[in-house]
Amino acid sequence: MKTAYKNVLVAVPPPAHEWYALSSDALRRAASMLSLVPGVHLTFMSVYSAMETVGDGEVNLLPPEVLRELNDAREKQLKEGVAAYVKWFTDNGVSCEVVIEEKDDPADAVVAAARKRNADLILVGYHHDEGLFDLFLPDVAKRVAKHAPCDVLLIAPPKK
Repeated sequence: MKTAYKNVLVAVPPPAHEWYALSSDALRRAASMLSLVPGVHLTFMSVYSAMETVGDGEVNLLPPEVLRELNDAREKQLKEGVAAYVKWFTDNGVSCEVVIEEKDDPADAVVAAARKRNADLILVGYHHDEGLFDLFLPDVAKRVAKHAPCDVLLIAPPKK
């Protein structure tokens, strides 16, 4: 593990996912601590899926213009949510940027962004609870940790 990280990618869960609220707060606290390191640059990344917005049926019966409107509305909502999430950082002069991507697989998108940006560290939220759902859809955080080209810090809120 490196002693100082200069290029940190923070994987921000979509604000609409209220069950990630505690992880989002824990992520923000960890990122704020890292922002105190001189010369650090934070990239806040959030990924959304058009399929999540409209469903993932085999045949999409929505007209293309309706699908485009839904996708644009989802992206706008996400950008506003992430902008609010990083407000403290921008208000305090922290070197940071926001990246919003539309991809079907958030883990792949985060790993690809880390490679593209030569990240030293990825911060990603992690939940403690595992259940039957995790057997069918592996946790994004675990997949990022397994395939990342750099160190990964899994941030979990304390158990209640």
